[in-house]
Amino acid sequence: MLNINYFFGTGGFYALWILLLGTPLRCNFNDLRDLDTIYQEHWNIAQIDEWKKTEIWPVNDGTSDIQFTCNPTHFISADKQIVIYTDIQTHLKLASAKRAGPFIPGLNSPLIVDVVLKPYNDIKGEHWPDIKTFEQLNTLETYQKKELEENTIFKFYDNIVETYAHLVNVPWKGKKIYFDYKKGIDIDQADIYCDLLDIIKTNGGCLLEPLGYRTNQKCIDFTKMYVHLNKGLL
Repeated sequence: MLNINYFFGTGGFYALWILLLGTPLRCNFNDLRDLDTIYQEHWNIAQIDEWKKTEIWPVNDGTSDIQFTCNPTHFISADKQIVIYTDIQTHLKLASAKRAGPFIPGLNSPLIVDVVLKPYNDIKGEHWPDIKTFEQLNTLETYQKKELEENTIFKFYDNIVETYAHLVNVPWKGKKIYFDYKKGIDIDQADIYCDLLDIIKTNGGCLLEPLGYRTNQKCIDFTKMYVHLNKGLL
């Protein structure tokens, strides 16, 4: 049994379907239709910010070949732990475009409160607006952003994704990655870890080959479609 681990926006579903298209391995879905029908519906994506509307999630019932864990807090029991990651800028650019993770409009997670909103509330003037989301944070006036820069360690940039990236990255193997890859789980304890960008470059090969498989035409065609859907983001 394999367990795919990833954090919002790093291509977990892309990796899952590379395995489903490139191997005889299977996972269970609540949707009982055939795999091709599920594939067609899942990837019927018209607009990038509507990405999540067609998602069909597998069921981790312990009987399938592949378990699928988004935003893991630990590794669940499996024969092989696979971690899908990418550099922090690509990660958060994808998440922002797809409204995933902390970029879901209106989401007020503990991470946002502790890492982003608390520094703002500690320094904001009485006349400043209440901020509850990333989207609101990026609408502050230029003078407000400059004042925050002068008074706190919270660094603002023109792009809110870069602001968030500055706060939540950790160095790892010469890259900066989302910090929960070392704090929520430990990527170094995985049996296989693959950068999303490398999976794309190899049409799935770098994920399939350590498992004893090779890419095929289905994986190549799927990767081409995936890159097209993510135009300008990868």
